Amino acid sequence: MPSIQTSLIRVALSASLAGCILPAENSQVTFRDTVPSIDWTQPPDFDSLRLAYDQRSDLQDRCVLGRPLEQALEHAAQQRWRKLLALSGPWLQSCPIDLDFHALHADALAGLERGDEAELHRQWRIGLVNSTLRSGDGRKPESAYIVVSKDEAEAVIRALGLTVVKQLPARNGLDSYEVVSQQGARSTLYFNASTSLGRMFHEAPLPPRRGTDRFR
Repeated sequence: MPSIQTSLIRVALSASLAGCILPAENSQVTFRDTVPSIDWTQPPDFDSLRLAYDQRSDLQDRCVLGRPLEQALEHAAQQRWRKLLALSGPWLQSCPIDLDFHALHADALAGLERGDEAELHRQWRIGLVNSTLRSGDGRKPESAYIVVSKDEAEAVIRALGLTVVKQLPARNGLDSYEVVSQQGARSTLYFNASTSLGRMFHEAPLPPRRGTDRFR
């Protein structure tokens, strides 16, 4: 059986991926080479890591274009752990800030009885989510969460156990989503996508707010 974590990602994605153009099932996914290899046993300053990727000229190539999320979710659903590992590992080397792929990679490692390694990726995911949560409270436009991309915004929503009801029209350079919790409570979350591309059209992000980590 797939993990609860993977199942949650699959359910939440059904709405957020509707209408998106995805790679063909038999398409070849390639990733930009990354040297040196990332040492997952050494968690970084996640705020600095996200900022560094936000400023990369090749961010779209590394973290957005050809993102094989549907293929990875299919491997997870069928418990094809080795295939999932072969897909998620190179992707994370290219884009180590991808929350969804840290969750899926952890599931693959756990499925192969490599629990210690799986826990490393769970901790990376926790660190990345908390980095976003420190940037604001997401409850109103002036305190929108600062994210690197729309994919990161939607991954944070899933990590918080929320499901997107609908994406609201963008205003003042901000993305907003009506979401529902597992208990049925509805709310609106605001995100400021601060990628290099986003800065051409969006307002400058608010400075990050430092505080206690909330996601565990």
